[in-house]
Amino acid sequence: THNDLKWRNLLIDDQQTLYLIDCPNGDFWRGFWLKYRITKDLACLDKVAKYHLSATQRLRFYMQYCRRKHLSVSDKQRIRHVLKFFEGRE
Repeated sequence: THNDLKWRNLLIDDQQTLYLIDCPNGDFWRGFWLKYRITKDLACLDKVAKYHLSATQRLRFYMQYCRRKHLSVSDKQRIRHVLKFFEGRE
């Protein structure tokens, strides 16, 4: 996981390839901690995205991030966790 995933840490080239940059705190996690860190990274992106992108655009980003054409049950569960991650802290 990146551990500091913000929009300024994403670069896209002319071929629409996404690059993650500036991740000195990035690390490899397993099990519960991996799921938590993925949710945290996505929630950090969504914290800003919800003010600039439509819900559809945010969902399309998630689907591209996960390389999915359709959402699975676990995707829907993760999205709910992402949306609630900063609830009460903003």
